Amino acid sequence: MEQSKSKRLYRSHKNKVVGGVLGGIGEYLGIEPLILRAIYVLLIIFAVSVYLVLPFLAQAPMISSVILVLVALYLLLWAMLPSRKQQETSG
Repeated sequence: MEQSKSKRLYRSHKNKVVGGVLGGIGEYLGIEPLILRAIYVLLIIFAVSVYLVLPFLAQAPMISSVILVLVALYLLLWAMLPSRKQQETSG
C-alpha cells in the first residue's frame, strides 16, 4: 500500500512576490496565487480608502484594525511558515 505524502503549507519559492506566503497558500489550496494577491491587495486598498475618505465614521478605528490585522497576519505567516526550498534541502 502506497503511503501518500501529507499536504503541508509552505512559503513558495516559485510563486514569490514578497515573501512567498500567498504563493504558498495558493499552491496549498490549488488556487492561482495571483487571485489571492489581488484579493489581499484589494482588501487593503479598500480599507485604507475607507479610512482616509471617511475618517469621521464611528467605524474608523475598526477599519484601521482591519488594515493592521491584514498586514500583521502576512508578516506572522512569513515568519512562521517554512520555505519549501529549505524543506527540500534539509530532508
